[in-house]
Amino acid sequence: MSCKHCARGREQEERREQEKERREQEARREQEARREQEARREQEARREQEARREQEEERREQEERREQEEERREQEERREQEEERREQEERREQEARREQEARREQEARREREARRGGSEGAR
Repeated sequence: MSCKHCARGREQEERREQEKERREQEARREQEARREQEARREQEARREQEARREQEEERREQEERREQEEERREQEERREQEEERREQEERREQEARREQEARREQEARREREARRGGSEGAR
């Protein structure tokens, strides 16, 4: 009787130990699973952050390229306008020189004709 009682007590003790061990293993498994899940979440968050950073950088670079292109176009436009202004100025100056030259020639012709006419009248 007493031996059976001891055996039953030992079995209960062993079962309690096994149950305790099983619960501890389960707790370790759950903790490990939570740790892995957290690590995956952090990795995903880092990936998303990196993707956002890259997109932002790409957007900034595009903006910079657009601004540079705009600046280049504006400079080109200013250069063309300046060139056009210089050409017009040159045309005006040439026209003014032509008119002045024509007036001088006309004046010289009038003087020659006046001299010729005056010398013929003196004869």
